[in-house]
Order: sequence, then C-alpha cells, then structure tokens
Amino acid sequence: MSLEQLPVSFLIPRNFLQEDLNRLKTMIQERFLDQTVLDIHYKIRTEIPQIIQRYFTTTDNVMDLVEHIFKEMFNEKHRGFWESQSFEFR
Repeated sequence: MSLEQLPVSFLIPRNFLQEDLNRLKTMIQERFLDQTVLDIHYKIRTEIPQIIQRYFTTTDNVMDLVEHIFKEMFNEKHRGFWESQSFEFR
C-alpha cells in the first residue's frame, strides 16, 4: 500500500470551534514550515504543549489531534519518504 492509499481520518474534538482550527493552522505554519522532520518531532514533544496551553482556553484533545495529524511522519516505515518532502500547509 502506498502513502497515497493510506486512509486518513480523525475526530476533531467536540469543543473545537472554527477559530480553534484556524489558530492551530497558524501555529503549525509558524513553527513547522521549513523545519526538518526531526525538528518537528522535537517541537511536538517540547514547545507545542506549552503553546497549546497559551493559545487554547480548553486544551482537551488538542495535543492528541496534533500528534494524530503528524503520526505518519514519525512512523519509521515512512521516514525516508517524509524526509524527502517539503512541509507545506495551506
């Protein structure tokens, strides 16, 4: 199965509003664009939890959502593919 065939689905936390999704998108753009996979992984483990606490009034499941979005990137099986990609977020 290629990466293009992998199903991608997740549940957005019930308490998420449109502005929360926009805030998450902005945070990812500001901190992850032009970063290596290793740098992104490190930031998710260190600075992102602190930033989520600052940006979101309710943090329930926000970190789980971030980890879910990026989990394939950190999967050893696909690491070579992701390391060769530029990270773009629209």
